[in-house]
Amino acid sequence: MSKNFLLSKISVLTLTAVVLNSLIAPAWSMEDEKNSISHLTINHKNEDVSKNSTEESVGTNYFAQCPPEIKASILEIAAFDVGEKKKDLSHLALVCKDWNRIVNNENSIIKHMIKKSWVQGLYNIIDPQEKEIFELFYKGRLIYRPNEGSDEGMIILPISALRNPLNSSFDLSRCGDTGQYLSIATGYRKVQTPANANKVEIWFTPRFLVDKEMPHLAPNHHMRAIIGSWDAARAPIGIFWTWGGWNATNHMTYCDYLTTVSMEQLGMPDLSAAADCRYHARGARLLAVTGVGAISSHFVFALK
Repeated sequence: MSKNFLLSKISVLTLTAVVLNSLIAPAWSMEDEKNSISHLTINHKNEDVSKNSTEESVGTNYFAQCPPEIKASILEIAAFDVGEKKKDLSHLALVCKDWNRIVNNENSIIKHMIKKSWVQGLYNIIDPQEKEIFELFYKGRLIYRPNEGSDEGMIILPISALRNPLNSSFDLSRCGDTGQYLSIATGYRKVQTPANANKVEIWFTPRFLVDKEMPHLAPNHHMRAIIGSWDAARAPIGIFWTWGGWNATNHMTYCDYLTTVSMEQLGMPDLSAAADCRYHARGARLLAVTGVGAISSHFVFALK
């Protein structure tokens, strides 16, 4: 039976019970039950002992006794199911104390396995190539250097730390005053954000994400004018620059993009340099026009 079949047909709790009972719980046949009942009925002297033994068995936390790899498998499948149902990952933390501890453990390897599985369920990432690209993207980092050319005071903002690695903004509060002029996020611009009205928005966008959501985009969405020239084979991840105050009425006036560079080349010197090498530059060159080119030069997007 394939994992995908289980994911689509079995609920989280049922699946967990099946895995735990089949792998961990001791066999409990009908004959065992009859013998137990007979024992409790006939052997009155041992009634209290048997009762205590039964209560102990019922209260046993079999999940806690699982090896780490079994725990990971159970939680990965549960996380995919939660994502597929478009629910927040926090739902898993409510199942029990053990799940809460694992899901909220910042240093847990299992936690990241769970998070990736949740995102894969959320966006139906089941194609092997899409999964490979997502794995690389998940490991990506936004690097801020207050002093160009120096690692002193460097701040690393991992994509994996974002609430939703495919649709979240980086917290630039520790990156000087850059947050006043820039908004840097994963995903792509779908609506106008009032808080970004006077900022340049920079987006890191996996192509497969756009392909999945294209049928639901507005007829005049800027992605429709870009998708045809986006070399998905060479550049499975693109970078986009949009002006926060743009209301999208002038179709491509305030949008620039880089969709022809390989993932290996994305980690070029900085985001300002990336903007300079844009193959397509429709409308205004946002970083130059808005004067934030020098600010964006403090940031590097790295996939390694």
